Amino acid sequence: MVQIGSILFSILVAIAASVPVVVGAPASRANEPAASSDEVSYLTRWVSFAAAAYCDLSSWNCGKNCNGANKNTILLKQFDTQSNYDTEGYIAVNPDFKSIIVAYRGTSDLGSVLTDAQAFFKDYPSVSGAKVHNGFLGGYLASKPLVTPYITEALQKYPDYDLHFIGHSLGGANALLAAVDVAETMKLPKGKIKVTTYGQPRVGNEKFVQYVDTLGFDFRRVVHSHDLVPHVPPRLLSYRHNGIEFWIRPPLFGGGIVKCLVPDEDTACSNRATPFVEVLSHVSYFDTVMVLSCLAP
Repeated sequence: MVQIGSILFSILVAIAASVPVVVGAPASRANEPAASSDEVSYLTRWVSFAAAAYCDLSSWNCGKNCNGANKNTILLKQFDTQSNYDTEGYIAVNPDFKSIIVAYRGTSDLGSVLTDAQAFFKDYPSVSGAKVHNGFLGGYLASKPLVTPYITEALQKYPDYDLHFIGHSLGGANALLAAVDVAETMKLPKGKIKVTTYGQPRVGNEKFVQYVDTLGFDFRRVVHSHDLVPHVPPRLLSYRHNGIEFWIRPPLFGGGIVKCLVPDEDTACSNRATPFVEVLSHVSYFDTVMVLSCLAP
């Protein structure tokens, strides 16, 4: 459900939480390559699917996010764990893109704020030494019984479709954990699973990052300008990022959209902006304003 008042509360919590992460920028590296037009098109295609997770979906009817190129999407299930971590999202299929879509909503109410706040590590069960954010893992596991049957059924019905996990903010963390779990348990062909996240926080430690890299799925992580959320929990607590980062650079750092050169956490990309992070960059990705886009026709 769209809960704008609680979104504002979440932003205030995020501001308070961000204070310890201002620790100075790593040295810059010149000439990060510009993202190709195909890469930018790919990233802009999926951002509205991430935004739709904030909407009250009826069939596939959520205004701007459900129209245009997305209009032929078929909603399979909108899910909500309610009081148990309040993890929300939906499962859908899009025949135009040949994708099964599993999208998770970001932080938007007190339940998800409390999930964010559980930033202490928990052992990742299947990998010795791997640790992940306790709240993120709990939130994903709460949703798993609601989501897995629909994924299984969709894979059987649409065997030639990709399985695409998508999310913004907290939803990006849940999308990553869901993709890792499915890769472990369903043993799908390499390249079948794709992950695209926007403004995603860090999820696990270096051992977890290394393990995810061995799973071989396509993982693209987008950071907008000075967005603070990708910089929490902080590196000083041993958290690290996965995936190839695409940074929508602010003018101060050269502008444009760049594909960062180092996989996982490239300290010369958006981490350079850590002294200057803010929240306004978090709510807008490309031409989509999260939550408010649910109100657009």
